[in-house]
Amino acid sequence: MTKQPDSENVTIVNDDETPQPSSEEGDVEKQRLPVSEGDVTDDPNIVSWDGDNDPANPYNWKSWRKVVNCILISALSFLTPLGSSMFAPGVTDLMIEFQMTSRSLGSFVVSVYVLGFAAGPMIFAPLSEIYGRGIIYHTTNLCFLAFTIACAALGWRWVFWILSCLSGFITVTFFVFSAETYAPVLLERKTRRLRRETGNMNLRSQLDEGLLPRDYFVRGIVRPFKMLFFSPICIIAALYVALGYGYLYLMFSSLSPLIQQIYHFGTGAAGLAFLGFGVGSMIGVIFFARLSDVYIKKKAKEEAELAAAEGREPAGLKPEYRLPPLRFGALLLPTGLFIYGWTAYYKVHWIAPIIGTAVMGAGNLMIFMSFQMYLVDTFAQYSASALASNSVVRSILGAVLPLAAFPMYDKLGLGWGNSLLGFIAAALIPVPWLVLKYGEYLRKRFEIKNL
Repeated sequence: MTKQPDSENVTIVNDDETPQPSSEEGDVEKQRLPVSEGDVTDDPNIVSWDGDNDPANPYNWKSWRKVVNCILISALSFLTPLGSSMFAPGVTDLMIEFQMTSRSLGSFVVSVYVLGFAAGPMIFAPLSEIYGRGIIYHTTNLCFLAFTIACAALGWRWVFWILSCLSGFITVTFFVFSAETYAPVLLERKTRRLRRETGNMNLRSQLDEGLLPRDYFVRGIVRPFKMLFFSPICIIAALYVALGYGYLYLMFSSLSPLIQQIYHFGTGAAGLAFLGFGVGSMIGVIFFARLSDVYIKKKAKEEAELAAAEGREPAGLKPEYRLPPLRFGALLLPTGLFIYGWTAYYKVHWIAPIIGTAVMGAGNLMIFMSFQMYLVDTFAQYSASALASNSVVRSILGAVLPLAAFPMYDKLGLGWGNSLLGFIAAALIPVPWLVLKYGEYLRKRFEIKNL
């Protein structure tokens, strides 16, 4: 038996300590059983968590610590898209300064930003699974800050100074308060400490799959594409989210000039037109959180009662329990497009199309959150790769679709142009009901092995 230092909150699994599997099936970060092939639970050189309540395991952190990390991640999720959308009202001034006449090129100035969302995850997702989330956050935060400052002077560029200030604050806060959350990296760090303190070079992490960093990186790049090409639920999620994301950036690139032309708003006032998306998204977040929590608690209670009646342990909650809000999002997205398009076409009071964008924003948010949480619950340890595969598709469509905005509006007008988008979204309304009904079958029938 390998002796463990008293100061370490680590369990070295041995023949005297038989680990009990976690009730969270399929999530190796919560399990205490090794992930490598073969029965190695009696191996004295396997380093695991110090019990199911080990405070070093991120799942067991204090609530305040979890909240702080969630707030920091949420702040980043808010800031990075802001880099493109916040600049959208200034596109007209940029075109004047650089003597640009192509409105499609003006749209591309906004949408090209999201091409980085397609390329970035393919590199940084596998790196985060090798070196951890923390170092990736810190490095990319500094890069974002540096390039944002490079884009800032006065005039329309003042937007980038605001982004630089926000980015600088979040970057420093991240350095001070954030903590590593990726279980394989945390266990590997503990294993290295134990090797130094015990002199036992044969110790290895319970979650160590025995691959070199190069192998992890190559596999990490290939994994999102395997998910995207061979997992039906990944394909469905990617295409549906991509549609809403493409519509969102189409609006970002076209809303300001259209509002200026129709309602004669100035550049500053045109920026306020985006409040509809902001308010709608906030409503969508609140509605999603409330509905999702209520539904999951209901299903958990039903499962507990059924398990008690059958005399067994309750089974884990299914990822499909995250999807009910998706049905509302599917209905709201086309509804918002119809409201926005026809009220703007008939030049109804400016608040009417803004309400349309709010409805669209709420629907888009519920679609996005439902599928994101579904992928996280489905792929657990490899959720970063699942989200990366989703990000690639949605980011490409988000960058390309806005280029068609002004040609479409010129040919069809605001009413029928947005109705065309709405009809496409309406055709996909049955998808949430189909995924709720057949998602579990697809998830198990086309499970990807050897990720």
